Amino acid sequence: IAELAPLVFAAATRHDAAASEILQHAASQLAAMATAVVQTLQLNTPLQLACTGAVLLNQHAYRSQVAAAVQSTLGETPVINCVPEPVLGALQLARGLLST
Repeated sequence: IAELAPLVFAAATRHDAAASEILQHAASQLAAMATAVVQTLQLNTPLQLACTGAVLLNQHAYRSQVAAAVQSTLGETPVINCVPEPVLGALQLARGLLST
């Protein structure tokens, strides 16, 4: 499935309705998971998301869709921190928690 991602993103860039719908659904699902974590852990605002992985790092429009879906659900726009390595994202979040 991962091999199809570049094709879907390319089709969405050409305004293909099916590809755009796939990406919107995926963004909504990812936002739902992030929202569940935020609510379960009762995280403070401003909400910060650490994004990693090729798709979130390289697909700005998709990352924006995820942020918009989180904002729609939680009523606040998250601060997006892009990190190339997951461990750096964990450290960045931990550092943020220590400073609050």
